[in-house]
Amino acid sequence: MENLNWLTSAEFADGIAIGQITPGPIFITATFIGYKVAGITGALLATLAMFTPPAVLTVLLSRFVKILNQSSVVKAAMKGVRAAVIGMIFASAVTIGQTIMLSVVSVIIFLVTFFISLKYTISPVYLIIGAGVAGFILF
Repeated sequence: MENLNWLTSAEFADGIAIGQITPGPIFITATFIGYKVAGITGALLATLAMFTPPAVLTVLLSRFVKILNQSSVVKAAMKGVRAAVIGMIFASAVTIGQTIMLSVVSVIIFLVTFFISLKYTISPVYLIIGAGVAGFILF
């Protein structure tokens, strides 16, 4: 992007950082880059360019979802996909878990968050904020 003089590395890093803390990081990043390149028009065009293709595909393919959901082949494939997703989530948890300093406090925060997640329907945002506050107070 620097070669095209769209953004400096610092501006790009700022845009990514801002995008990661807001809903829809990819849309936010595209909007930010569009704005930096061509102002409001660029922001609108970049956002539309990101939104339009999946929206059109969703509308077109939604007609086939009911048919596909009845297929025994699709049902069997989805069982495999679900198992793979669970495996990937577990692998991510192990990888992230290896980076924390294991202590009684971190284990307690983990267990409390884990059991609250199982028992109640609470937004992950609140769980993360609560764990952050607990970490701030207890560490």
